[in-house]
Amino acid sequence: MRYPLTSRTDSSHRIALGFAAAAFALHIAFANRYDVFRDELYFIVCGRHLAFGYVDQPPMVPVLAAAMYGLGHQTWLLRLPVVLAAAALVLVACAFVRLLGGGRGATVMAGAATAFAPMFLGIAATLNTTSFEPLCWTLVAYLIARRIILDERSAMLWCGAVVGVTLEIKDSIPLWLIALAIGLLATGARRILATRETALGVLIAIALVLPNIVWQATHGWTIVELLTNGAHGKNVVLAPLAFIGNQIFVMNPLFAPI
Repeated sequence: MRYPLTSRTDSSHRIALGFAAAAFALHIAFANRYDVFRDELYFIVCGRHLAFGYVDQPPMVPVLAAAMYGLGHQTWLLRLPVVLAAAALVLVACAFVRLLGGGRGATVMAGAATAFAPMFLGIAATLNTTSFEPLCWTLVAYLIARRIILDERSAMLWCGAVVGVTLEIKDSIPLWLIALAIGLLATGARRILATRETALGVLIAIALVLPNIVWQATHGWTIVELLTNGAHGKNVVLAPLAFIGNQIFVMNPLFAPI
């Protein structure tokens, strides 16, 4: 039996909302089951001393931590932004699937993978700078895809805003953006790079992150020193195949083909 396009779309929306609600319920149910993590305590203290930057991170997570914990000393309140980000990731991933032409089956797979992958469950268990990366990075890719597929020029402006906010959370997204730009340059999608909207998106991102850049510049680029020192013991170094194997394991081997 053939269903109208609007019926299939409505069904996919309901599937996405269902998985997002399941992710939200799961995380919020366990958000009070263990006390404030040491990193969260550090973020709270940093946030109570407002600045445009800190030695090892941009300001947004400390500000969120101090604000949410200030509403009441409850871990579920502290972790609420992360819980919302986990649910939003499901919605964005499912919307991405629909944009690429996927139907209800593809939406189910995307919803299940993003809602219940072990790594996503783990990084959304506490408020930390990594917790927002899956949502922010997926949203950037989704917006770029809207620009390419739907010729939605305003998507690049929103993309710049998301990149700017992401840079105020953690400094790692430029590495992914470089790889993404190389991929775009290698295809016909390169046409979206030399446009007014893309240039404006870049300016929006720079404007949003500029306060933190100024802070880093006036404090000796502490983040560079941190990353340099981290290469000598703090950060794990893996061979390429070992890294790929670990990624398959932490995301759940059953989800790897997806």
